[in-house]
Amino acid sequence: MPTKKVAGKKQTKAKSAANKKKSRDLTSTDSKQKKFPIIGLGASAGGLEALKSLFSNVSKNSGMAYIVVIHMTPKQPSMMPELLQKITPIPVSTLKDAQTIEPDHIYVVPPGKELAVYKGKIQLLDMVRGDVVLPIDFFFRSLAQDQGGNAAAIILSGTGTDGTLGVKEIKANDGLVFVQQPKSASYDGMPTSAINTGLVDMILPPEEMPDKLIKYFSLLDKANGPKSRPSAADEKQEWLNKIFAILRIQLGHDFSGYKVNTILRRLNRRMGLNQIDSHEKYVRFLRKNSAETEALFRDLLIGVTNFFRDTESFDVLKSKALPELFTQIKQDGAFRAWIPGCSTGEEAYSMAIILREKLDKIPQQINLQLFGTDIDHHAIDKAREGLFPANIAADVSPERLKRFFSKEGNFFRISKEIRESVIFSVQNVLKDPPFSRLNLLCCRNLLIYLDSEVQKTLLPLFHYTLTTDGILMLGSSETIGGFTNLFKPLDKKWKIFKRRNVPQSLRQPLVFSSNPPTPVPNYEAGPVVTVTKHADMGKITRKAILDQFAPTAILIDDKGEILHTQGRTGKYLETPSGPPTHNILELARKELRFELQSALRTAKSSAKQVTHRKISIKTNGDSQLINLHVRPQRSPKEMVGFYLVVFEDIDAIPTDSHSRPGTREGSLEKSSRIAELERELQDN
Repeated sequence: MPTKKVAGKKQTKAKSAANKKKSRDLTSTDSKQKKFPIIGLGASAGGLEALKSLFSNVSKNSGMAYIVVIHMTPKQPSMMPELLQKITPIPVSTLKDAQTIEPDHIYVVPPGKELAVYKGKIQLLDMVRGDVVLPIDFFFRSLAQDQGGNAAAIILSGTGTDGTLGVKEIKANDGLVFVQQPKSASYDGMPTSAINTGLVDMILPPEEMPDKLIKYFSLLDKANGPKSRPSAADEKQEWLNKIFAILRIQLGHDFSGYKVNTILRRLNRRMGLNQIDSHEKYVRFLRKNSAETEALFRDLLIGVTNFFRDTESFDVLKSKALPELFTQIKQDGAFRAWIPGCSTGEEAYSMAIILREKLDKIPQQINLQLFGTDIDHHAIDKAREGLFPANIAADVSPERLKRFFSKEGNFFRISKEIRESVIFSVQNVLKDPPFSRLNLLCCRNLLIYLDSEVQKTLLPLFHYTLTTDGILMLGSSETIGGFTNLFKPLDKKWKIFKRRNVPQSLRQPLVFSSNPPTPVPNYEAGPVVTVTKHADMGKITRKAILDQFAPTAILIDDKGEILHTQGRTGKYLETPSGPPTHNILELARKELRFELQSALRTAKSSAKQVTHRKISIKTNGDSQLINLHVRPQRSPKEMVGFYLVVFEDIDAIPTDSHSRPGTREGSLEKSSRIAELERELQDN
């Protein structure tokens, strides 16, 4: 008997162990199933034909799930599942609430419902009544946040701009974006709007998309495998350093301070898109294709941005920080704010709107000076344009749309009042001089992409730029780390901090990560901005100035467009009325304009430096004599074709009559210059 009991116990234990193992295997299998690609498809008018073309080319065992969101009449039954089932062997069904998404299935959203994905399951929501219904945007945003790099968004035929904002979210979360080739679409509104974001990975006819999806995700799966990931001790692999070197040589930007995991994810995206199966091959591909270097650069910089992101954080800023800040500013003074990493401008414009609304409620007159900067010149160009798809109505209240925007077709344009309060500039926050005397610095979701050493450099720099009691605002996932001596929290949830006053002796030395240690200059921004091209114009310009001149200087192209400024320019340039401009001749003060135009013309025709001396300009109710220098640039090669304009103040006005303005010889000199200018104007 005892023997049987022991045997029975052994059998029970064995059975229990087997059941546990089976449970683990099922859990493991279930976990693996969640990692398959989920493809979101958005369409409107003409979308059925596009969907038929696409699904008739999808293999039965692609290993992917396909979810279709198409604009439909809410109360009218949909025949979409039946129509699609006729052209594909893949099961097609209408989505059900709480349904688990499975691979090799096609799902269609039911009429009158909005769709979200949460932990791989379907969440059907009643469509909210309102003026703006954007089911594709809503779905893409949800899919991006839930599936990250396993998500893909496809925009097919349709009118309007639905899907455009969702595409941005998909891309920011390392997903894939395909758009139907506009000429193959019955209606090209939705495809064209998505393409205009500059974030689309491929523009294809629908029938070519399935094959590209298979190739992309199969290579991405291989690239993301364990063997491809560097260990902590080996994260600076040679192939990665080579890519950093190529980016720095060709574009002038160093990404070695960015988090390696982020770099790897986005490198692997590019490899999948280009059908390249090893990092070493991709290095060779980069060297031969400058367009790919630019595409990689842009992919590395993609971040999530939209109007009033985390709305509650703006409300907290208005109630807890702004009232005290405004009391510190005198009548007709300026409130200065800097938004580094501003991308296409939504964050900077949101901040300007919040500040304007708050200023409207206080008696004193305060001027707004906001500086939005980003390393990506494409993003800055979009920000300056101030034109956004109609979809922003999902993030901007009707009251704000009415006051701060004007409708232009399927787009909203930011009002002149807000646009003129924000100066956009291309800037690398890791090495270019910062702005100073700031009341507010809003740096949200930039630090999360940078490694800890770079963060330790930036936070003391941010402290330096703020005025006494200035405010630092970080993203909800970011912290000030160990710099509690520099900042004290005003709101822990939304990471709003107040600057602490720290004795100079206790401050950490300020350095730029890519440059030798230098004192941080008082970078006074005026109406001019940095418009950096592929080369590192900031570094090149500073070197040229140090080699040739010391005073305020501006680098321009042959059309007079400003590429970079060094020093304070407000004495020599002013913002004219009318549309914003970056042309030095339009910005020059009245007394300088003819002299500058003449010097530029002579410098272009002679290819030699031109100097006009003793030009009198009015400043603060007084007069200042300056010498104006215009020098064509011959080296380095990146500067050829550009001109350096230097304003040299003459500190002491000589007392002898030969050079004093107003004397006979001084008058003769001035008359001679006027005559010369008049002759040049007649010649043109």
